[in-house]
Amino acid sequence: IDVIGVGGSPYDFLISNNVHTIGVNNSAKSLERSLQGSIAFANTRAEQWWQLREALDPDLAKVPLSLPDDTRLLADLCAPRWKLTPGGILVESKDDIRKRLGRSPDRGDAVVLANRVTMKRADAERSRRRPRARACHARARRRVRRNAGARSSQSRGRRHTLERREA
Repeated sequence: IDVIGVGGSPYDFLISNNVHTIGVNNSAKSLERSLQGSIAFANTRAEQWWQLREALDPDLAKVPLSLPDDTRLLADLCAPRWKLTPGGILVESKDDIRKRLGRSPDRGDAVVLANRVTMKRADAERSRRRPRARACHARARRRVRRNAGARSSQSRGRRHTLERREA
């Protein structure tokens, strides 16, 4: 699930109900490279779109990938434009695509997210140094910090109570 914007609440709900869920922050920096290893990506969104592009290329794909016969899906997947920047490949933003098409490319986005290679949740929690793991668990870390602040104020209250009893 894309955890930025409206995807944040569904992600939190699924996690709180112990549903195996991987959060994706599409604006996060990508450390991956194309299959040839020569091209970097400006962000995770560009990385995912490019990986789907490579997966659909019969000459590059490790495992053949086929899509359903859906003209709207095909249109969504062909819609994004890309450019090469100093930071790597940058795919056109979803807002720009919406303006150009007059609709959102939701079916294409769903296929791109479904094609994402993910690690198991336990591995993601153990591997804090990977950018994806950091992006996936940023909310959890904020909650821990908030709760730690609440605990310290509770412990201050207990200390205060103990001091009154001794006096």
